[in-house]
Amino acid sequence: MIRVLVVDDYPIFRDGVKQVLSNEPGFAPVRDAADAEELLRVAEKDSWDVVLLGVSLPAPRGLDLLPELLRRNPALAVVILDTHAESQIAVRALKLGAKGYLTKSTAPNELIHAIRLVVNGRKYISLAIAEMLVNTMAFDLDRCLHDTLSNRETLVLRKIAEGKSVSEIAQESSLSMKTISTYRVRLLDKMGMRSNAELIRYADRNGLVQ
Repeated sequence: MIRVLVVDDYPIFRDGVKQVLSNEPGFAPVRDAADAEELLRVAEKDSWDVVLLGVSLPAPRGLDLLPELLRRNPALAVVILDTHAESQIAVRALKLGAKGYLTKSTAPNELIHAIRLVVNGRKYISLAIAEMLVNTMAFDLDRCLHDTLSNRETLVLRKIAEGKSVSEIAQESSLSMKTISTYRVRLLDKMGMRSNAELIRYADRNGLVQ
């Protein structure tokens, strides 16, 4: 029986995955967790074949948890779940040891197929994501990391590099602090960085600081 643990901060999504797998032959009842603390507690208590790990967990985020999960259980197959397909996040996830990368809009039959593949030691990314990765590499192998950012994310990167706080950026941009925090987390994920200090060093090296 394939033992699956789904980790995401949206209960509706977790329930949907549980429902999809509940009647599928060869699957044990699916367990779920809503955040990092619950994930590590459940992972410590029981053993799992596959963890479906959401990127957008409250801090620490999904990709930040991946090394710790694999340190505790190197044989664990982790599949990253993202709201939108992002080539930079997919590459980082696979480099960190994930066995797969899927979007939350993935069809149920594709999710089941992916789980069966990774539990047998193979890797899985959807055709759409594979094409995105190929196109990204073909477009420019030397492309700068910040070229993958949206206009809002680039603005937040520049403001952080200028030493502005989240509240200051929010005030200057006429956006909420929550929105600015979301942009910050997203650009950190896309660029494979963990802190403002890394962003500032990168911005300085690449001439993004005015």
